Amino acid sequence: MSNARKAYPLSAQFWRHEGAIIVYDCDQNRLCTIPTGSLASSGDLNWDFVVYCIRACVEEDGFVCAFGERDALDLNQDVTSGRYFFRRGDSPMQPCTLRRGPIGKQRGRVVGERSVGSRSTMSDSKRSSANQQSLRIGVIARDGRCLITEKPYNLCTGSHIVPFSRPDIYAELLGYEDEWLFETWMGLLLEDGIHKCFDRYEISIYPRGDQEWVVHVFYSPDRSLFEYHGKRFDSSRFQLPRPFWPSRDLLLWHHLQGGEQMSFV
Repeated sequence: MSNARKAYPLSAQFWRHEGAIIVYDCDQNRLCTIPTGSLASSGDLNWDFVVYCIRACVEEDGFVCAFGERDALDLNQDVTSGRYFFRRGDSPMQPCTLRRGPIGKQRGRVVGERSVGSRSTMSDSKRSSANQQSLRIGVIARDGRCLITEKPYNLCTGSHIVPFSRPDIYAELLGYEDEWLFETWMGLLLEDGIHKCFDRYEISIYPRGDQEWVVHVFYSPDRSLFEYHGKRFDSSRFQLPRPFWPSRDLLLWHHLQGGEQMSFV
């Protein structure tokens, strides 16, 4: 398989009139462009979240500097559009390594380019099987309606957060191997069209702490999807107790895949 990085549309292209944080490594390789309008409209315009977004695009931990500077930025100051450096914590004068993702359905594969109306190939969670039915019943009982659009359950899919075809990812995230990948906390109830966008990492749900979740739209050829960007809900939205809530670790993994669409690849 070729090692060339696949090019994806950038989130910044859809917020291009709102300003952006453009991040480079020490060799002035552009790492990512983070639209400040997107962060402001979702309530995430802070440096901690910006660093989280940068880490979605590079392999190494590190710190943000003003452009041309070597000292770490004060993360308590206001976030403003402009150019910045991200320096590696282990070797500040070495360039960063871009991540290869987003991760696809099969090992060693990345998600293909998007097109309006294209079929989701990541989870096929509405196909008929006893296992899929178990997941669907569980997320209907917990969510009642689509978590994002509020469409009724009969128009929704019981969607895996992480592709169920990737047990290796589940093992890495959960710390153990589990042959049963249809627990309620492994899925979401999503309207059919949203499910396709979710599988392509165009839209994601970010767990902000333990009691709040926010919808982030990274990219979509369908502009109507952006009406859901910044939608928030809390634990009162769920009709089942905490053990059945969506896994924070699985949601963060999915959200990081979407965050890679901000990377120049």
